[in-house]
Amino acid sequence: MGLGIFNKKSAFDLTNRGLEYLKKGKYDDAFREFDKAIEIDPQYAMAWLNKGKVILYYKKNYIEALKMFDEVNKLDPQNAMAWTLRGNALLELGKPDEALQAYDNAVQVDPKFAMAWNNKSVVFRMQGNYEEALQLVNKAIGLLGPGLEKEAEIIRHNKREIEKKMGTFKEEERTISGIVDNQVQILLNNGKLWSCPLDQVKLVEITDTHISMAVKGSFLPKLFYFNKENKEVFERIADALPSDIWYRDATAMTHIASYSNVNDANKEANLAAQKGWMPQGSSTTDGNYNIGAGLGSAFVLGPIGLLAAANKTGGKITITYVRTPGWLASH
Repeated sequence: MGLGIFNKKSAFDLTNRGLEYLKKGKYDDAFREFDKAIEIDPQYAMAWLNKGKVILYYKKNYIEALKMFDEVNKLDPQNAMAWTLRGNALLELGKPDEALQAYDNAVQVDPKFAMAWNNKSVVFRMQGNYEEALQLVNKAIGLLGPGLEKEAEIIRHNKREIEKKMGTFKEEERTISGIVDNQVQILLNNGKLWSCPLDQVKLVEITDTHISMAVKGSFLPKLFYFNKENKEVFERIADALPSDIWYRDATAMTHIASYSNVNDANKEANLAAQKGWMPQGSSTTDGNYNIGAGLGSAFVLGPIGLLAAANKTGGKITITYVRTPGWLASH
């Protein structure tokens, strides 16, 4: 029993070492480590799986790769990745119907495995069944989440190819940031596309320079900077996201806010102005507020006029906000 545990640990370590070699592009070294892991523990499915990947993608020996994935399926029939890779090998061998069966097995095991749905879509695309292919690739896109950026690129490439065949592809959709297929997608400075399902993201903050979003499963929020030219795009993203920010609530008509200092009050008043809010009693029409201009014993007097509902007590600034006439007229 003790020896068995030792073997599993050794096989695990060797497999991890092989994966590190894979990341560095040292495929022969990776293959050797996976082989050692199998020799130590022939029951270790992950060693067979990764050995199969090397054979499939780098050695291009599809028949041999099938043997690896068949071995995984014997040891771990619930491994959706193994079924998907088996389908990929069959597709390379010109056996689309058998590949479809493998992908079907994968989604039965794990209905949320995006790549299996995508690869099933690829088969339908190859067969000219574009409507079915589009439905499947959209399902795959809906299953994407944080940490799947590489998979997202592959899946979106497949969708573009389908749309090209259908005559519905628009070139500009490839690079634009925004909400696409119920995904938040943002083109990064390095040319890569970050995307996440809309229902897994919540707006934390948007300013004139950045947007911050909480992503389900992530401890820290995602922060993206933008310039004046593409601020409108990020505003549209922010408008599509759920948020606890009061001035983004399109159903609210009044709001009372308290601040510990003039700078915070001034900042939020101007952000709120962009969403159709103004301090009650304000006479300004340009949406630019200077809360601190007259805040003192007379409370708020100055370029924004009298803020009838603004007061300062106990070191706190309290402002009552109402909707601007322009917002009321357009809603």
